[in-house]
Amino acid sequence: LEFGFDIKWEIKPIEKFYEIEFVDPIIVDKEEEREQKKEQKKLEKDLIKEKEIEYANEKKKEILKIKCEKYSKMKTEFQKTHFKIISKGVYFEISQNIMTKEQKLIVRSKKQLLDAYEHMAYDVDKEGNPISFIYDWVKDPDIRSYANTDVYPVDSKCPKNTFNMWIPFVMEQYNTPYTPDTEGRDFLLNHIKVLCNHETEVYDYFMQWLAHLIIHPDQKSTCPVFISDEGAGKGSFIELLKRLLGHSKVLVTMS
Repeated sequence: LEFGFDIKWEIKPIEKFYEIEFVDPIIVDKEEEREQKKEQKKLEKDLIKEKEIEYANEKKKEILKIKCEKYSKMKTEFQKTHFKIISKGVYFEISQNIMTKEQKLIVRSKKQLLDAYEHMAYDVDKEGNPISFIYDWVKDPDIRSYANTDVYPVDSKCPKNTFNMWIPFVMEQYNTPYTPDTEGRDFLLNHIKVLCNHETEVYDYFMQWLAHLIIHPDQKSTCPVFISDEGAGKGSFIELLKRLLGHSKVLVTMS
């Protein structure tokens, strides 16, 4: 066939061959599966580690809670009789004689307090060493404390945040039911009459003086003087006062 024009054909050499790689789809799926499993294991390990950390933190909180409870329990008991006076930088202890029921105030410096109670422990650390209570207590910002001290026989007159150093009469410490003893009462009253030389006016005055001393300890009064030969019973009456008021409130001299 003739088309009216000439066609020239020329073969051009190929300068670059493109490599075509045919990948097996099954092999690709296995590679992805291995990567997915690897990632899954990593996630599982991270989750286990996270759970272990969470458990460890919970155990620490539980241990800390138990330690706090042990410290708090010992602190509550300790502070029934121990406290700090801030203005003086000292520590007080309220002590009581088991036999006489008389109270006594013991004053300690910080060093004396630590020396006295460094043996007290409320728990042990992870090495098994005892944890000292008193060293934690002196650093505790919420311990029982008072700004100052003073003496007020009538407690209602004591200012707030001031520790009242007035020691109550020993007879106030007795809380057992009272059993009337008419015979004992009459014996005591007769003994006082003997000291008053059986003078009614002197006896009445002294009984009122004694009642005023007990009812109004914050009010100053007179000082009765008994003069007699030895054996009249003055010493016996003084012993009675000691049992009623307390040894610290009765001063005895030999002159």
